[in-house]
Amino acid sequence: MQLYEKNLKFLEAKAPLLYKTITEETPLYQINIEKIQDQNNYIMESKEAKCFMQSVYDIENEVKMMLNKTGKDVDTIILFGIGNGYAIEYIIKNYEGLHEVIIVEPSVQIFKSYLANNDFSALLKIKKDLVISFILNQK
Repeated sequence: MQLYEKNLKFLEAKAPLLYKTITEETPLYQINIEKIQDQNNYIMESKEAKCFMQSVYDIENEVKMMLNKTGKDVDTIILFGIGNGYAIEYIIKNYEGLHEVIIVEPSVQIFKSYLANNDFSALLKIKKDLVISFILNQK
C-alpha cells in the first residue's frame, strides 16, 4: 500500500472531516506542484507566482529562522502551511511544553503532497499528548 493511501485510511478512521475535505472538496486555489528530482521539495506555481516549497539550500536553518522569535515555553503554535512537514516535525521535537499545534493549510494540493511523502500516523506518535488541529482549504 502506498503511503498516500495508508494516510487516507488513517484519516478516514481518525479524522473523518479532514478526510472528507481532502477527498470531496474542490480546491480553493488552483496551483501546480512539481516534485524536484532527488529531493523532498517541490516547485509550486499559480497564475501569480512560482516558487520552491522549502529552501533549496538549508531547510533546517529555514525552520529555525522562521521560529527564532518563538519562545521554547509556548503551549500553542499556529503554523501557516504544512509544506513538506519539516516545520511541524521540528516544532514537535523542540518545543517540550507544547500542548497544541494548529496548522492552517489553504491548499488541498499541498496537503495531499504532504500525505504522499510523510507517514501521518508516525507524526502523531512523536508526542502522544500533543493536539494537532487542521484548518484545510479555507479562506
